[in-house]
Amino acid sequence: MPIPLDKLDALPKSEQPASRTLAARGITPEERARVRALLKTATSYQPVDAEKDEAAKASREQSLAERDAALRVLRVWCEEWSTIARQLIRRKDWLIALGLASRKRPKKPAPVV
Repeated sequence: MPIPLDKLDALPKSEQPASRTLAARGITPEERARVRALLKTATSYQPVDAEKDEAAKASREQSLAERDAALRVLRVWCEEWSTIARQLIRRKDWLIALGLASRKRPKKPAPVV
């Protein structure tokens, strides 16, 4: 089954307006060659070397640990900031805009009997 890139390359010279339109939209022969190379890489199978896989896994675990530590620091900062903001800002609409308060729902009226 031919891929659409092959169909674009096979356009006859009589289709020049279509080729110009595609080129104007960024689908040039160079771009098609780049996408074809990416497609070849994406569809090719490469077995993973066990040593490289272990190194990648260790690196990934280290970066996840660093991310978790950064998120903990951010959480502490956000809690401190929100505490200070709640003490200093008294206007309810400002607190709502900052996400530190919510609107009260109107009470339902008592049913008329």
